Amino acid sequence: DQLSIERSRLAALIDKAKENSRLQQRLQRCFERIARTRNMAELCDAVPRVLQAEFGLVAAVMQFTDHSAKDALPINALVSEDNESAALVMRRLAGKVCLLEAPLSKETADLLDPDSVAQAASCAVLPITARSDEPIGWIILVSRDPGHYRPDMDTVLLEGLAGLIGATCIRLEMS
Repeated sequence: DQLSIERSRLAALIDKAKENSRLQQRLQRCFERIARTRNMAELCDAVPRVLQAEFGLVAAVMQFTDHSAKDALPINALVSEDNESAALVMRRLAGKVCLLEAPLSKETADLLDPDSVAQAASCAVLPITARSDEPIGWIILVSRDPGHYRPDMDTVLLEGLAGLIGATCIRLEMS
């Protein structure tokens, strides 16, 4: 009957609201940790760790092709501009808010360690931009769930995360 249908719909809406509230709390913890970073090395350590912990990701990898602040970055966060996969990812990111892949493209997989690739079913690649709108690097979020990052999903929260990381790079004088 109609009342049962409406109750079911209301229950689904309440469940979705609770899920959104939990997501917002997890993002808030991530944002607070990022905002507390004091230098680029700490940022490169904290971002992947907190994102993996809060969202159960296989991997979260921050990498930079802009080596102007190479003394401030851990060596494993630097990717050569000559790296063919890095160049391809940078071209694909140009003018986009993020890339969502399920399954991972070859060039994205090439930027990850083999253990992460073996477990990866979907990923998001977020551009890290600082003072200009040109990406200086990216963060790759890797999930074992093929439905976690889908091409049709809303990316507003991912955009916010990328924006905060970019703003933090500016604050830490990365660019």
